[in-house]
Amino acid sequence: MLVMHVILIDILTSHGGWLCVEKEVPQMSLDTCLTRSRGPSGESVVRLGVQLLDVYLEFLAGRCRPNTVLAAAYDLKVFFTVVAKAPDQVCAADVLGFITAQRTGRVGEHAVV
Repeated sequence: MLVMHVILIDILTSHGGWLCVEKEVPQMSLDTCLTRSRGPSGESVVRLGVQLLDVYLEFLAGRCRPNTVLAAAYDLKVFFTVVAKAPDQVCAADVLGFITAQRTGRVGEHAVV
């Protein structure tokens, strides 16, 4: 059983609150493998082995320093390991639940470390 606490806000009334979502989640894992190598020009190349994530990392590499790209790749690996969904299946509730779990230091079967 996965329990996610999600922060909600009604943009029309500016009233917010919490929603606790409990649901059975099949435990699949996205097969991400963080690799770091050198490209033909000697530039650092960071990949996770998932096409959409690799395209995003390539986009970052053109705009950020190599350590920033490496940090983003690691963060993506942790996120997709915990959420256990393909990138095209992730929704806002997954992201907010992950952030909330990190901030509250939740301990348990699905702990975020």
